[in-house]
Amino acid sequence: MRTVKELAGFWSGGPYSLIRPSRGTNPLTYLADIRIPARKEIHPLASFILFTPPSDLFLKVNGETLDDDHFYLAVLLEDYLMTFAEALQKDRVYALFPGDGL
Repeated sequence: MRTVKELAGFWSGGPYSLIRPSRGTNPLTYLADIRIPARKEIHPLASFILFTPPSDLFLKVNGETLDDDHFYLAVLLEDYLMTFAEALQKDRVYALFPGDGL
């Protein structure tokens, strides 16, 4: 497994390691195709979106590896379109767990 990015928890906690199987050179390359819409495309007052991660992303929490059925990713929206890879690079992605208050 290869670390893609260290994430904080949406409400608290972390750091958590977003990981994927070790294949290819740059783990962010394939994430560039995942489009995150601009805020105004969703609603002018929207601040974040939640989505389930791609099936080959996992989250390492306290030494335990969680698959995509056990966590969500919260992405803070911008006023412009961005890719998931850009959101990761700008630290706009957070880990969120079922029952975390939403």
